[in-house]
Amino acid sequence: MNRNKFVFAAFVGTIAVPLLLWAADRQPKAPARLCIDDTERCASTPDPQAGVKWHPGYYLKTTGRGGNTAQLAKVQDSASILGVDVLYMWAQLEPTQGNYDFSSIDTDLNWLKSKNRRLIITVMDRKFATTVQTGFAPDYLQDNVYQSTTGFGIALWRPAVMDRLIALTQAICERYDMDPAVEIIRAPNEVSPALNLLTQPTDYSRSGLAAQLMRFWDASKTACPHTIVSAMVNNLSGEATELIEHAYQIGIGFGTPDAYNDIGHRLFAGTTVSGESIPLRDYRGTVAHYTIGSNPVLGGRINNGPATNIISFCQTNKCTHLSWNSGSIVPGNTWPDILSAIAAHPMLYTACPTQYKSCNRS
Repeated sequence: MNRNKFVFAAFVGTIAVPLLLWAADRQPKAPARLCIDDTERCASTPDPQAGVKWHPGYYLKTTGRGGNTAQLAKVQDSASILGVDVLYMWAQLEPTQGNYDFSSIDTDLNWLKSKNRRLIITVMDRKFATTVQTGFAPDYLQDNVYQSTTGFGIALWRPAVMDRLIALTQAICERYDMDPAVEIIRAPNEVSPALNLLTQPTDYSRSGLAAQLMRFWDASKTACPHTIVSAMVNNLSGEATELIEHAYQIGIGFGTPDAYNDIGHRLFAGTTVSGESIPLRDYRGTVAHYTIGSNPVLGGRINNGPATNIISFCQTNKCTHLSWNSGSIVPGNTWPDILSAIAAHPMLYTACPTQYKSCNRS
């Protein structure tokens, strides 16, 4: 064998073994896109957003999956409701690996534009109140689905899985970042894997999940420089302070799934929380602050009274975007009660956050 053939054969042998091991593990393929290196974050240098789309105020929160414009209709019940937060199942947007279908987003977005309203995009990586594992995760990720006490989720602490969510979000940003009617892209919430696993996977750790979430934020910030990326942080014990500070440093937004005084909100306000690192600052007013007035009451779990209390909480904490669930039947929190409350308090915190270079209100 001549020298060139020997070098070529050695090279083939070098790459063949890792590829076979990869196939044996049935891991999802890494995308050939940005920010898949677990050690070098693509937005590690602070670079606050320039000209971020900025339309703070009240929004409607849907519970059904995207593409059903009938569930958007209540956005017309008040001129103070600026748009809708719509849930899109990951499997709905990526039917097969690397093949994206954004027709449901387009359907909702076109309808909202016709009503002069805006869209918040939420990609769901989990499914609550069910014993059925399918329907939310793409088929090629089924080996990475875990069961919790509240339903099912996808193991985002695994780098290869997060690579796929990064690739999906980059494709979303490529299509919608310059669309003036897309206001926010919500990042995955961190709490369910941390608190509700029935069986703890051997590869799971809170620090590992936090590292992957920060990778996701970095990539999303780079891919969507003109759209708010909302980092959802509420109860990842021991990691929340670092997560909030990282979101601040790279110039994205902060959010929680409940307008409620959870760990994330207390740290965001600069308050010391037992078991957490001391926050470096009061973050209110520095970045976008998105939260949800849950069904049926404040926080979805604590009876803190009527919708006006949620608004008061948000005014104190400088919420910039607040979505409402319209399905509550609890007195004081019904949809007519919510409409009355927002009519009496039409504005939240509207100033351009100090960590952003500028805000585009057009």
